[in-house]
Amino acid sequence: MATQRTGVSDRSRRSTLGLVLRGGGLLVAIPAGTAAAVVMGTAWRRRHRQFQGFPHPAYPPVHGGANTIQLYSYGRDLYAVMLDAIDTAQESVYLESFLSPTPCLKGRGLPSLTSRADAFGLPR
Repeated sequence: MATQRTGVSDRSRRSTLGLVLRGGGLLVAIPAGTAAAVVMGTAWRRRHRQFQGFPHPAYPPVHGGANTIQLYSYGRDLYAVMLDAIDTAQESVYLESFLSPTPCLKGRGLPSLTSRADAFGLPR
């Protein structure tokens, strides 16, 4: 029995199959390579970046007549200034705070207030 010829040789059929397989491989390899490059780049940037910390902007004081208002964006700065104001008070101490200063004062707040109360001659 004779074989029929379809006009396409086995060699060209194999090369077409190889081309399809190579093309499909590229369709997989290019996105995989891109993803690997992105992951490696991200890991390198994380490893080599400088620690910047949380931003704490400094605000200038606002003057209005005889009064001055100072905004603080960082609790340590605020409580350091509050303790200094308590320690140097000559007449009275007025405190107003929306948050409890206890964690930042670390035991310095109450002794400062009681020592100033004693200096003013206030009863306890």
